[in-house]
Amino acid sequence: MKLVISKDAQHCAAMVAHLIEGQLKQKPESWIGLPYSPSFKKVYEYLVEAHSDKDVDFSRAHYIGISEVQKCESCFSLKDQITKRFLKPCEIDEDHIHFFDENDLNNTGNVFNQFLDAIDGLDLIVTTIGTDGHIANNNPSDALYPRIHMDSISDATRQTLVVDYDDLSEVPTQILTIGIQDLLNARKVVVMASGRNKSSVVKTLLSTKKISTSFPASMILLHPNVILAIDAEAASESDIKMPTFE
Repeated sequence: MKLVISKDAQHCAAMVAHLIEGQLKQKPESWIGLPYSPSFKKVYEYLVEAHSDKDVDFSRAHYIGISEVQKCESCFSLKDQITKRFLKPCEIDEDHIHFFDENDLNNTGNVFNQFLDAIDGLDLIVTTIGTDGHIANNNPSDALYPRIHMDSISDATRQTLVVDYDDLSEVPTQILTIGIQDLLNARKVVVMASGRNKSSVVKTLLSTKKISTSFPASMILLHPNVILAIDAEAASESDIKMPTFE
């Protein structure tokens, strides 16, 4: 696992955007799995800026949503969030956008599993890590799902999502998400963690000697091409040499 440390959350988001841009420059026709979380908004802002400046060609790649919340009266679909913040401003063609069917989450998982098998995996998955060690919304459990499945949204994650809602009662509690096998099948994985509240989980990830379903983030240690992008606050509890920031 390669570790990249930025001086703050803003620079961490810029780094993750830079890694996505680098993938597109290396392989313009890449298949890229994207998340949504409030902490990821800044990443999309940087990507839109790169599009506006014509630094990167976003048009030839395919973009896949790696999760979708269960539909409810107050819920914002993750597809809508990513569309508004990235896909539409970057003028991505509809034929290059692939998301779960938010109106039929019960059946879309099986269909999407077949779709992922047909494209022979993703070139890049970008995701975040939860304070409880969940990754790509795969929560700590006695056993983890290999493929797309419905999972609960942790209380800590719901607290971060509340900024998009009027209050916590409106935040969804269930999410359809990719499984651990899908995550590990990607040719490259970028995991983002920023902020003081992520310092404990980052410390655990960097120091763990075991792979455990009770700490799903440890599964990325099985992957040969993972980049963990963190900021100085997220690194503050870990026994690592900090870079010198200008």
